[in-house]
Amino acid sequence: NFYVNGELNKEFWRGNLMFKLGYAVNLQDGSAFITPEAILTYFENLELSLGTNLFFGPKDTLFGHYRDNDQAFLQATYRF
Repeated sequence: NFYVNGELNKEFWRGNLMFKLGYAVNLQDGSAFITPEAILTYFENLELSLGTNLFFGPKDTLFGHYRDNDQAFLQATYRF
């Protein structure tokens, strides 16, 4: 199998807000997995992330097998 995977990101608000898009695409069967995410680092020592995991493709493919199991997440990380 041949895959293309990577990440695109862009910072805003003087680097305190970042939007990321992680992806993996199977070039043979067209299935894909993407993870859009927003990360806020405005508060000192606190990082907040909000995102989702999305699966696409026919049911008999690796990513398509999970297409009915999309997920959303919220993560808070405090460093002290």
